[in-house]
Amino acid sequence: DSVTARAALVIALALDADDARARETQAVAIAQKVAAVETAADPTAPPSEKWIAARAAAESATANADRAVGALKGAREDLAKVASARKTSRKEEFEAVRSNALAAAVLGEGAALELAEKARQLKEQEDAWEGLILPEFVANGGTQREAALKQLHALLASDNTFLRPYILAARIYALEGNDAKVEEELTRLEALNPNHEGAKVLRQGIADRAAIGATEADGMIAP
Repeated sequence: DSVTARAALVIALALDADDARARETQAVAIAQKVAAVETAADPTAPPSEKWIAARAAAESATANADRAVGALKGAREDLAKVASARKTSRKEEFEAVRSNALAAAVLGEGAALELAEKARQLKEQEDAWEGLILPEFVANGGTQREAALKQLHALLASDNTFLRPYILAARIYALEGNDAKVEEELTRLEALNPNHEGAKVLRQGIADRAAIGATEADGMIAP
């Protein structure tokens, strides 16, 4: 069980957890919006099929996110144990710190940026995963959106086939309400992978919110 292998596993699980939490956030927001619109239309009416389906989707997404986060936390603890139980090279120390920082960013922990700085000081060559720490932190509630977007665009300038920066940029632009930029990033991503799951999730969320907004304007939710 090498540090390198454990660190790689933490990265993979961090991305899984991040995607699961993004789906949860979107599903919960949609369920809350459906409930609010229906309640405003008729506070005494029982939940419609649309409301029940939205609530079930949100509960399922939350359960999936909880499982993904639990797996990430377990792998992160295992990495810390392996790294502390042996003398590590500078490269291994960097890998451990970088992966821990990425996990912290996904989980929205304030320590993410401190760990990111430590990883930056340890790295001996450019590392794309290290470049995702700040953007992941911002996509999960952190500040410094402008700096995160700048970092993502720098990563894409170095390798425009790296898919993760596109989806993170789209999510950050979505936080800013910049639909044109979201569309731009998703279009670039889909040119490389037309079936990218993250892009599908974002597009579905945009469509769902638009549909709810349209029915809200009519004072009702369509069946």
